[in-house]
Amino acid sequence: MHKGILYGIFFLVSLQVSAQQLIGESQKVQQLTLVSGKKTEFARNTDYMLYTLASSSQKKQKDLHFQVSMVSHFKVIRKEGQSVEIQLGLPAVSTTGDTKYRGFEITAFMTPDLFSGSYSLRLNGNNELLRNFTDVRIEENSPARLALYEGDNFLQETSIMGQISNIGYSTAAVKRFDQQIRRINNYWAAVNLVDSVMRRMNREGVAEQNQVDILFNYWDVCRKVNKQCLDIIRSDEPRVSNTDPGNLIVAYDKLFRMQTRLKTLLLAVIEKNGVEQEKAGDFVAALISALDGFRYNSLHIDYLDSELFYNTGRIVADEEFKQLFVSIDQHYFGRSAGQLIYAALVSKGDSLRQRDDLTHALDYYEDAISLYQKLPYVREDKSMMANRQLVKEGIFKSFVQIAEKSLTVDNYTMADSYINKAIDFQQLRLGKDYDWNIESAVAPFIRLYCDKGNNLLEYNRFNEAVALFNRIENYLNALNAIPQSYPGLQLGLQRAHKGVFMGFVNTADEYFKKGDITNADAYADYARQYRNEHLAYLENATEADALKRSIQQPVFNQAIDRGVIAFQKGNAGEALATFNIARDLAGSFNLNFKQPLDSLTLTAAKPVIIQKIQSANIKVWANELDAAWKIYEEAGDLQKTYSLEGDNDIKAAFAALDRKIIDRICLNNKLSYDELMLQADRALRFERFDELRKKITEALTLTNENPGCGIDAQKALLYQEQYKLVFSYFERYNAVMKQMFEQGFAAAIGNYVKLDQEIEQYHLSDLNQTHMRVIDFLENQKNSSLTFTALSWYTQKAMKYEAIRCLRLLKDLGEDEKNTKQAQAELGAMVAKEDLRGGARVVIEEKLDAYVGSDRWFRSFRKAYEDSINTHNK
Repeated sequence: MHKGILYGIFFLVSLQVSAQQLIGESQKVQQLTLVSGKKTEFARNTDYMLYTLASSSQKKQKDLHFQVSMVSHFKVIRKEGQSVEIQLGLPAVSTTGDTKYRGFEITAFMTPDLFSGSYSLRLNGNNELLRNFTDVRIEENSPARLALYEGDNFLQETSIMGQISNIGYSTAAVKRFDQQIRRINNYWAAVNLVDSVMRRMNREGVAEQNQVDILFNYWDVCRKVNKQCLDIIRSDEPRVSNTDPGNLIVAYDKLFRMQTRLKTLLLAVIEKNGVEQEKAGDFVAALISALDGFRYNSLHIDYLDSELFYNTGRIVADEEFKQLFVSIDQHYFGRSAGQLIYAALVSKGDSLRQRDDLTHALDYYEDAISLYQKLPYVREDKSMMANRQLVKEGIFKSFVQIAEKSLTVDNYTMADSYINKAIDFQQLRLGKDYDWNIESAVAPFIRLYCDKGNNLLEYNRFNEAVALFNRIENYLNALNAIPQSYPGLQLGLQRAHKGVFMGFVNTADEYFKKGDITNADAYADYARQYRNEHLAYLENATEADALKRSIQQPVFNQAIDRGVIAFQKGNAGEALATFNIARDLAGSFNLNFKQPLDSLTLTAAKPVIIQKIQSANIKVWANELDAAWKIYEEAGDLQKTYSLEGDNDIKAAFAALDRKIIDRICLNNKLSYDELMLQADRALRFERFDELRKKITEALTLTNENPGCGIDAQKALLYQEQYKLVFSYFERYNAVMKQMFEQGFAAAIGNYVKLDQEIEQYHLSDLNQTHMRVIDFLENQKNSSLTFTALSWYTQKAMKYEAIRCLRLLKDLGEDEKNTKQAQAELGAMVAKEDLRGGARVVIEEKLDAYVGSDRWFRSFRKAYEDSINTHNK
């Protein structure tokens, strides 16, 4: 008998096994000190960050102190098949120490994201595997994979111990750090810029001037400075609203008020004077001179402040600028100043371009374009647009040429810096869709870089070569070029990856020849993992697979031998598990085997299945049916797994178990029926008929659902027939209570009253049972809200006596008369109408005394009753 036969008898629970399983872990609280490291790429990043902080501190770089606290969490996770993954997580990394830069806390930007260290694993046979890891990047609490191993060397519970020995910063971390440093520097640059502008305006008495050019120029300066300040104040970092050591917010407010004042003075001067077109040239010359002045000053002040000063010397043609400038140009210069400024900016750009000052020339050209886009009456200079494109190409090429020259003298730092400048310029200023042959400009640089990579290959420095070629590929992708169009790059990557791959293979082979199977297997896995991660370059690299087969062949042979020995000793379970390991190895690595492995496995599987069936029999005998069914399922799964559905011995064992299960279930059902009938007799003895009804219902349901168990239900059927009226009453009463509970008293009262009216048909008194009527229910509840609901319902249904009882009950509950006036009036009118029905003569006082007596609490009822009767009698 299988699961289909037991349908309806057992409640089946499906157990799902996760594809991943944690088999080992360890945690360690550590504190490390951040110091300058060896002259590696990432150590240079740490040095750079420490140097930057020292530059704003009273301390020297070597005296800065940083403590990094962390909890290292190493995990061993068994994945699908035979693979095991080693993970490192760092759920809490914090930095303390000298973490302030120019008055701002930058702890969040000093958290390291590169970690080096080591771990050890305890394997089968009490072997220990020691491994180091270097510069593993971990961020945002996401665990990193340290290694992936394959094979059966790992215990079900594997011990792992690990620690972090060194920390550092990736290029991405340095970039985030640099961005924050730049934001803080810009904050102080804004403080200095506002101070410089305010001092200059005070010195020249600008607020007392009445010349259009002076007022406009300083208004424009205030506008551009305020715009930069506001961007800093509103930015997420640094949070100026929390920390404002230079009082930038106060300075901004003061300068903004000055900007407003200058605009008011300027508009007054324009309104007062007429058109003076001949002065447009002087106005433009003053504006250009003011712009040049800020650009000049930016070259002769602290470099940390230069960017904001330089930006103040540019045309920032936004809507605010457009509105005021157009107003001046129309009313004062007859729309001539705009074209003159445009021409002056173009002329400045042309002059700088001829002197090969391409960066500043481009800024003047783009200022001219900005002005042209905002002033519709300005005419465009087509030749400037062509010159602007040439300037952009020239700037891009100059960056690439500097990078190329740096590379010829092996200055990789400067080469990478300038090629990145070229990439940033191409993306921000040229655009990815710019129509010119960008590859012709970068091809010599790329070829030279590839030559450097090939030199590394000649000296077998494969890891360095991979890093270098990857860097080239990243540059080409960023430049929107096609890496595949450089065959030297693709060949270099293929050779470099093959070199790294073969390094793992050769190391594994050396260990294998020494008889160190554990390390040989681990390095072969490293090689296979590396191949899978770089399949595009290593698709045909089969050396690791061949070596893995050689390593696993003796492991496989030993597994076969262990299985045979275990089976001969009568331990079929151990034999089966070992044969399965051998089967997995054979399937994974295409191993050779002399023994008939499938036959061995089936031979071991049969007694294991029968043993499980016997174990299930014991559980059935102990009445542990859930446990029995679980074992039953396991045995059935094994039977299917090994295709033993046709084995007669197993079928016979299952059939015997099926009979025992059914017999046990029927015995349980008979015992349950007898227990229910005992409870029913007890309920009858104490005249608890609702409980009796429930027990009889359960007993009959049990017999109906298990017809094959032969349960004698005559007594239950007799009770069902003998007490069907009282059972029917309780079913109906319970339905009313259920409706009241789920839908509320208002929804249930109709059915409740109907039951009151039909209660005699159930002959409850014959069985000493009483029915609680609605009014009795209300008196027990002592709830004014429910009583109001019943009063309203009875009034609508013209059931005067029940309604009057509800009204009296409200008085007894202490309800305030004022709250009942409307209900009393409606009830009084209804009762009067009922009393007048059929033309009967009504004596008002007699009726009222009978209904409510003389209590003044019922005066609203009395009045409504009298008014209705008197109105009718008229």
